[in-house]
Amino acid sequence: MTPLPQILVVYRKELRDWSRDRRSIMTVLVSSLLAPVIIGVMFTQLANRQRQLEDVKIPVVGAAHAPAHRAHTLRSAAAACVAAA
Repeated sequence: MTPLPQILVVYRKELRDWSRDRRSIMTVLVSSLLAPVIIGVMFTQLANRQRQLEDVKIPVVGAAHAPAHRAHTLRSAAAACVAAA
């Protein structure tokens, strides 16, 4: 017997055994349906957090005495320097 028919025999047997087990069928179906939903929710949460990070304002006392720090912070897209009260 060549290897391909042997492989097909084993493959058919495994499919038959797998189809008898209802728990594995349900696990495969549920996980394949829920995985994209869970990934979508995760990406949405990540995008929301990124939007929140873009609105960060850092109060700086004595910004006039640290021009390099102020210039670096202004170049950053995630934060903005504001005068401290």
